[in-house]
Amino acid sequence: MFDCKIKLLFGLGGILLKSVNLPMLGFAIATAFFMMLIGVAISYKSLLGIILSIIAVIIIMGLGFTTKKKMREKGRI
Repeated sequence: MFDCKIKLLFGLGGILLKSVNLPMLGFAIATAFFMMLIGVAISYKSLLGIILSIIAVIIIMGLGFTTKKKMREKGRI
């Protein structure tokens, strides 16, 4: 399930950078989104939005670390 990897090519010569772990990228993007949402909730002075966004960041980061540990134990990282 978690062995989705793609190769990134960069530049005119197509220099190979590295493979990207898509599930980890998804966790990183989701965490960054909810961190930005904290700022939006602060600007709207929404205490509920702030609390829910902080909880979402904690949950998603926890899932990311747990997934990374499982992948490391299986030798996929």
